Amino acid sequence: MHRKCLKQVSTLFHPNQRTLMHKNVYFIFSLLLCLFLANPTYTQAQDQPYFKIFSFEKMTDTRAHSGRPWLGFIDHANMFVGLYELKDSAVDEQKPHSLDEVYYIIDGKATMEVGDQSFPVKEGAIVYVKAGETHRFTNLQDSVSAIVFFSKTDPSNSRNDPKVFVDSVASISSSLAKLPYTSWKLLLRTSTLDATYMGESKGDRDLSRLDFPSDQLYIVLKGVCDLQVEGMRKPVQTGSIIYIKGGTPHGFDGQDSTVELLVLRPKS
Repeated sequence: MHRKCLKQVSTLFHPNQRTLMHKNVYFIFSLLLCLFLANPTYTQAQDQPYFKIFSFEKMTDTRAHSGRPWLGFIDHANMFVGLYELKDSAVDEQKPHSLDEVYYIIDGKATMEVGDQSFPVKEGAIVYVKAGETHRFTNLQDSVSAIVFFSKTDPSNSRNDPKVFVDSVASISSSLAKLPYTSWKLLLRTSTLDATYMGESKGDRDLSRLDFPSDQLYIVLKGVCDLQVEGMRKPVQTGSIIYIKGGTPHGFDGQDSTVELLVLRPKS
């Protein structure tokens, strides 16, 4: 394959009257081009890594230095994720978005208005807003920080999906604490995304061995643990945001710490 490719490329760059030096340059260029063409997946792997860990604190600093309320930090084929922060005196000027989205409120207290409905939200709130719905934060009692997850799945066929969904980590954790073996809950399933809460294992789910076919975003809600992926152990803690490429075996080792995770997955 390489010889054939080299021969074809050489015919384009090797006029008979070239000097030996020119021929050597063309030979090296041709060889590098053939090697690149023989391994097209290299650039794809570089563009979309198997996993990546983000720190809420570092992203907050980066966003503050930008002077803008929005900081995007993940933009892949099926998801777009960013940090949105408003000061207590700010006016939320959001416009309706063309993609379904989920907010996780990291910090602060406010009212989320979606269409003609209003919901009080604070730290730990999870809010889903359907594409095209007017929504904004109002009545800010403190600065609000939120991780915003957009599913890039086309929402045009999502007529049966709710316009808005609101829940909180506190209520979810409290309800699951009453159940003897359940440590996880599917919070939301729409035509474009899934949202799942995962807590420490009670026998029905082992967080050390996870493998989902689709890409996923983890938000560490509580605890200190190690992310195990690709033969490595990476420390993560409350406020860590983790991207895992679909089909990548991974897990979480909480050791002596209680671990709670919010998992967001776009649908293909």
